[in-house]
Amino acid sequence: MNAATPTPLSYLSTKCVLSHLDASLRLHLSSVCPAIKSVDKVVPLKISVLTFKPLEMHIDGTKYIINVIRHLTDSKTFENVEEEFVDFWNPYEKNITADDIAIDTRGARNPRQNFNELVAEQTRLRKELDRLQRERNFFSNSLIFTTQAVSASEAIRRLERQYHTVCERLSKFIPPPHMDYLRLSVYAKSNKTEYLESNKSAYEAMKYLIRKLIGDRKSTQIKTLNVHPSSLIVLPPQLNIKVKDFRLSTNSSAVFKSLRPILDSSIQLQSNGSEWEIVEVCQWQKTFMFVSLYRAV
Repeated sequence: MNAATPTPLSYLSTKCVLSHLDASLRLHLSSVCPAIKSVDKVVPLKISVLTFKPLEMHIDGTKYIINVIRHLTDSKTFENVEEEFVDFWNPYEKNITADDIAIDTRGARNPRQNFNELVAEQTRLRKELDRLQRERNFFSNSLIFTTQAVSASEAIRRLERQYHTVCERLSKFIPPPHMDYLRLSVYAKSNKTEYLESNKSAYEAMKYLIRKLIGDRKSTQIKTLNVHPSSLIVLPPQLNIKVKDFRLSTNSSAVFKSLRPILDSSIQLQSNGSEWEIVEVCQWQKTFMFVSLYRAV
């Protein structure tokens, strides 16, 4: 006897089931089951804790992290690209739209500014080394100025060390021939890693991932929203977040104002003081951060 063909859930039943699913499970089902995607977008998504960091998003117990992995063409070497250099040759501005929300708190740590300063320092040290070498050659040919010759030699050795350090730092900005890959790591009960050869900025990829998971929805209801803008965060405008508690690891009114477009206009947030909090900087490092607190009223 053949088993009866299972009857698909009705539209209303599917909405009811989705509304009670754990957020991480629901997002996973929506990504692998196209039949429920349209329903998923209209049912409010409920998340206990949502966290945005540079190139990271945490949804309850699941972490989504994007890195750039560099393969040097002339070798079998693969290396992680430090965040400071991720946005140098492939800047996020290439793909940004007028409505995107870019929170850039790098200030003097902006990679282009760092590069220009290093080039200027390299030029200065090269000129100073040339001057000292001429000076040493002049004093070395004299029996009277031996002390000056020794002093010039010591100064040259000191500046050569500085020059080597600057050149080494500059080499990070100007790597040998290579191919960059984006790596998406999903840390959950079963960890998963995917690699993608891409000419897109890592920040553009993170923005796309955020939009795909929690964007373009009728409503996303968050109990606690954490934003840690320690360098650069790029968010899509297609977010509509209703939040109860908002924790922002900066007291910058400009940063708070720039985040307003992603917060549901019906929600009014009131400052609720501040406190020190232990925040995970990366997978192996934690630090104390000063966090501004806001609560929906």
